[in-house]
Amino acid sequence: KTFGYHEENIIYKTDATLADFETIFGKIENRLGEEGRLFDHVESMRLDPGAQPDLFIFYTGRGIPHMEGRSRYIAPVDCDPLQIPTTAYPLDTLLSLLSRIPNRSATLVIDASFSGKSEKRDIQPFPGSAADSLLDPLQFSQPNSVMFVSAGDDEIASRYADKQHGLFTYLFLKAIGGEGDSNRDDNITAQEI
Repeated sequence: KTFGYHEENIIYKTDATLADFETIFGKIENRLGEEGRLFDHVESMRLDPGAQPDLFIFYTGRGIPHMEGRSRYIAPVDCDPLQIPTTAYPLDTLLSLLSRIPNRSATLVIDASFSGKSEKRDIQPFPGSAADSLLDPLQFSQPNSVMFVSAGDDEIASRYADKQHGLFTYLFLKAIGGEGDSNRDDNITAQEI
């Protein structure tokens, strides 16, 4: 309700599997992109003259670094930590496919850590991950786009147990709910958030 999106334009998925990510966003095989449901939906909206959709993608969950490819992955619920490249969704793929979707603006919010670290000291990072290794820089450089990520490559994304979600999600929702409007002009900008 905060952004005024119509319900028919919202794709909402909990406990997403790898197949869900590929269905919604698409996949890249042999350097050829296959767009997903989101692309098709935006294309159908563009049949209306003058329609310029705004994209807003919000992911909260687990991120995985994979040092062999110096890449970040989103961990679907069916991810096998021993087979990251084939059972997790590459963040680079998401960014690449999002850049192909025609839009007026794009906002990507990720509440996940890609460090391989955990708040719980007894949990070991995924095999092939190393928090102190360098990952390739994130690239999300389409016009009129912004990306918010809850944690840097050597940080963890903390949970807010009392609210039953991530601390970043809690603060982000408060910001877009009005508390982020630091100059009180009823227009919340990325810089204010």
